[in-house]
Amino acid sequence: MLLSKYLIKMIWKLVPRWIVNMMGRVSFSKKFLLFFIAFSVPMIVIIYVLSTDINKKITQNEIEQQALISLQHFAELLRHNQTHRGLKQSYLRGYEEFSDPVNEQKQLVEAKIMDIDRQIEKDWKRFINISKWNLIKKQWEDVKNETNVLKSFDGHTEMNSNLLKIIATIVNEAHIYLNPDPQLNRLSITINEDLLLSTEQIGQLRAFSTQLTLQSAPLTETQHHQLLEMFGSVQLLLDNLEMKAYYLQDKNGEHLLLKQQQQFSEQTIMFIELLKSNEFRPKDPEIVFEQATGVINSGFQLYEKGNFILIEHLQEANKAYKKGQFLLVLLFLFSIFLIYLLFGGAFISVVQTLQTLQNGTARWIKGELGTRIRVNTNDELKSIGDSFNQLASSFEENLKENIRIQEDLQHSLKKNNQLATAINNLEIGVIITDPQQPNNPITFVNAGFEKLTGYKAEEVIGRKSSPLQGEKTSLEAKRRIREGIEKEEAFSLEILNYRKDGETFWNYLSITPVYENGKLVNFLGLQTDITKQKKAAEEIYSLAFYDQLTNLPNDNKLESSVTSDIQLNMKQATILRLDVVRFKNINHARGFSLGNLTLTEIARRLKHSIKDQGMVSRQYGDKYTVYLPNIADPTEINKKIEEIHQQFLQPFEVNGYTFYLEVSVGVSRFPMDGNDFITLMQHAEAAMFQAKEHDDRQYVYYQEDMHKGFEEEYVLENYLRVAIENEELFLTYQPKQDLKTGKINGMEALIRWSHPKLGMISPFKFIPLAEKTGLIYQIGEWVLLEACKHNKRLQMQGFDPLIISVNISAKQFNNKEYLLSTIDRILEETQLDPQYLEIELTESVFQNPTVVKPILEEIKQRDIRVSIDDFGTGYSSLSYLKLFPIDVLKIDRAFIKDLLENEDDQKLTQSMIDIGHGLNLKVIAEGVETAEHIDVLKTMNCDEVQGYHLAKPLTADEFVDFLNNNKSRRV
Repeated sequence: MLLSKYLIKMIWKLVPRWIVNMMGRVSFSKKFLLFFIAFSVPMIVIIYVLSTDINKKITQNEIEQQALISLQHFAELLRHNQTHRGLKQSYLRGYEEFSDPVNEQKQLVEAKIMDIDRQIEKDWKRFINISKWNLIKKQWEDVKNETNVLKSFDGHTEMNSNLLKIIATIVNEAHIYLNPDPQLNRLSITINEDLLLSTEQIGQLRAFSTQLTLQSAPLTETQHHQLLEMFGSVQLLLDNLEMKAYYLQDKNGEHLLLKQQQQFSEQTIMFIELLKSNEFRPKDPEIVFEQATGVINSGFQLYEKGNFILIEHLQEANKAYKKGQFLLVLLFLFSIFLIYLLFGGAFISVVQTLQTLQNGTARWIKGELGTRIRVNTNDELKSIGDSFNQLASSFEENLKENIRIQEDLQHSLKKNNQLATAINNLEIGVIITDPQQPNNPITFVNAGFEKLTGYKAEEVIGRKSSPLQGEKTSLEAKRRIREGIEKEEAFSLEILNYRKDGETFWNYLSITPVYENGKLVNFLGLQTDITKQKKAAEEIYSLAFYDQLTNLPNDNKLESSVTSDIQLNMKQATILRLDVVRFKNINHARGFSLGNLTLTEIARRLKHSIKDQGMVSRQYGDKYTVYLPNIADPTEINKKIEEIHQQFLQPFEVNGYTFYLEVSVGVSRFPMDGNDFITLMQHAEAAMFQAKEHDDRQYVYYQEDMHKGFEEEYVLENYLRVAIENEELFLTYQPKQDLKTGKINGMEALIRWSHPKLGMISPFKFIPLAEKTGLIYQIGEWVLLEACKHNKRLQMQGFDPLIISVNISAKQFNNKEYLLSTIDRILEETQLDPQYLEIELTESVFQNPTVVKPILEEIKQRDIRVSIDDFGTGYSSLSYLKLFPIDVLKIDRAFIKDLLENEDDQKLTQSMIDIGHGLNLKVIAEGVETAEHIDVLKTMNCDEVQGYHLAKPLTADEFVDFLNNNKSRRV
């Protein structure tokens, strides 16, 4: 008591009098209000400031988390594009084993781009530069199908550079500073800038180095310089990363990332050392590619772990912020409650003094609005009475105000009617239901709904929406709608609905709950017809996985099925690779329309023979594949092959034609012949080719040695391509001699190949391969050009004009426009007179007289000579002499070899010479090796000879020496 009295006395003395006078003129309600404000406002301001600061931190924290998640996606896109660039570089260099991995990486890039597009639209717009992102997508469209090696590399690299820029922009725009923790801030910069830049530099080095594995020649100076630049860039980034290794610790200083960083650096250094030592040069590109990919994968693992630490830090901070926010709210509520108790109690104590006014106010409440309260005091009670009287006086004014409000309400209703009109004019369907009523009935639909479903508004209002659903509507979609309504949540889904006439349509349905004062009052549904889009998607799927001619699964579908079965631990399976023998004759003889009908009939018969035991697939042309899952027993396989052959024993009756076809089958089995789809298909293909080469074998099982011939041919083909580029091919010239005059009057150009490791390779080995691969065009053109150059050079050196003979392959000869334009161009370029050029043709050229004769006539019009090589070894040589404009017969060396001992060879040789002279043709004997051969051929009246007796095939310089040494030589 003494203390309270002392405090009251102190307040009485310390409070200024003017404040006391001022407060005495203020009403009790204002006093209470002032006291309440004095206590509440500072507290509210403090709470507001603190809450706003926490909300900002939470918002920024969430933005940073979203940004870090987006950075993971862009890092994954960077990784996929790096791999696609590396694979495609080798693929464009001719390494076809990377064809399928290129397509797989292409699909990964496109899938990730689509994923990022969705995320940008949903959450990332605030910190993603859309124009830069659209530029990256355009760059991808430019490079994914680029076939130029340099453009592909530069395009990928520029795209990755822009990806790194957009990653830096995200870090900047999202303010990923992770303050107040500078350690994690530096960690963010290190992994999102330095580390990703390092992986890109290594990715460029991977793409460039795998290119180099495909060339056998030493590195050019430019390539060596580029390689050194790349080494330097990677080493500089590694050094920079080493300098920042401290930042790879977590917030407690633990070295969670240092070991991963050291592993990344060590793998990078090992890869660089591999390249510097040139150990990668003789190996397959997979070796270099896989080692580089291991380095890049290690870098991205380091990136993912670092990013996880950053996100985990943000999540922990977010929890702390939200906990603080919760405590702040509790403090605010407690303070308000305390103030309410204190001031409420004080206010009630004052109100009790006003009970004397109750009677007057009661009359006014009963409706006696003219009642006024008269208070004869000058204290606060008088003010209260005056306030009441003022309230009664203003009531009439409030009535007028209410009238005005009613008028405003009517105006608002008119605007609502305009809104309803706009909703009715929407093309999409709008439906509103009332969840407060049983069964959630429809209360409104617009004209778009009526047009979409065929139901009038009066037919559905008051009813459930279930008439739009039917037998084909999925149970999952129905469950999702029911669950969303029960949980009162917004959701969207695709659902198969029914129109009034029973027609189905695909509906994209969005349902949103509508609240009023916190209470659910309606559900708003928006309906869009997406039937066309769904059909388009189905067509795209069909194009991707089904053959459009036969409706059979294509190679993509087959690979997907086989791979899926293998991943599901399938125990055994069989691949049958089928080739229809001589099917191309149908296309050539009867046209492609009949061929397509035949292919469809073949597909039908194969499906009939397989039934439900497997899958029939068509790859291309007349190539079919039968997949038999869970079957690998030879007895069952042979039975199934026999059923297939039985189908081909029946005649094909197509479009009025009747014919028979045969099929060759190659068999590979899982797992004994391969553990993946590509290997099984390759082995079945190899077995099929074996079956085609042996007429007595309708089917062949794969054996391990079958690929040996293919591998040798593949290696030789690659060597031949390199030989053309490295000028390993060269010409030799074998002289021809006139038997009557003894003069050297011609020469034959013969191609030779000197491989740096394999030595001399016979033309009989590489010329058929060149014809098979199409390289014969490039080689043949080069031979003709070099031969004409050499002949013209001899004339310019003062030697008598000679006729040079050049062999032309059947494939070159049958391409009329190419052959004639090439001959004309080379003669024009070398300025060689056409009369000194002779084209040598073998019997294989003359199989189609209607094609051959016009070409020969064109050649003769150019004054170029034509000779038949190896005459006498074929079955139709005499008919050639009669049909075609030929100048020279070359008797094959087989008849000259035993000319002295074999009387039959003498008679045949004499007959061929007589036939040639009878047709005004010049006759040349090949393979002359002795002077006795010369003497006999003279007696037979042969015109010319060539062979080792004169000279072996000579190089250009040796041929010049030969001419100089034989100017006076005569037979």
